[in-house]
Amino acid sequence: MTARRYLRDGRATSAIEFALVGPAFFILLIGVFDFGMLLFLTLSLESATLNAARFGATGAVPLDATRDERIRQIVHDQTLGLLNDRSLNIQTMVYDNFDAAATAEWLFDLDGDGELGSGETFDDVNGNGVWDGDPGIPGAGGADAIVVYRVSAEYRSITPFLNEALGPFVIRSAAPVRNEPW
Repeated sequence: MTARRYLRDGRATSAIEFALVGPAFFILLIGVFDFGMLLFLTLSLESATLNAARFGATGAVPLDATRDERIRQIVHDQTLGLLNDRSLNIQTMVYDNFDAAATAEWLFDLDGDGELGSGETFDDVNGNGVWDGDPGIPGAGGADAIVVYRVSAEYRSITPFLNEALGPFVIRSAAPVRNEPW
């Protein structure tokens, strides 16, 4: 066949077009699925935090586990086990009143030392650019205590390309409650 015949022959054009457009389409499709998974897990973590706070507010201690283990299990079950349990961080902080809880600046404490370190971020509630600490006391509190349940976890994309390009996403949720008078 001569070159002119190859150029006029249209039998393989669909395959060539698919070879050019197909990879971009599948990357977009996987990205949409991944973004949907991130949204689903964000909403699931919100629901899990609320359910864990409801359980914690009762002061109930299960027979087969500690209270903290049961709260962790609630979060694990509500997120369908799709979040890495090792990256799951659950904090309970006790405050004097709801106003104090609202002004607390949430520190994403990577090393668990309770201090702002290199690479750690915080929510600057008052806008002064400085982490002012948290006036709360760690713990589940007693009867009628104001407790804020804070849950955070890392979500890693299902595609290695997005993991390398963007890194893990941190999903966070918080739920303030007043403990029941047990």
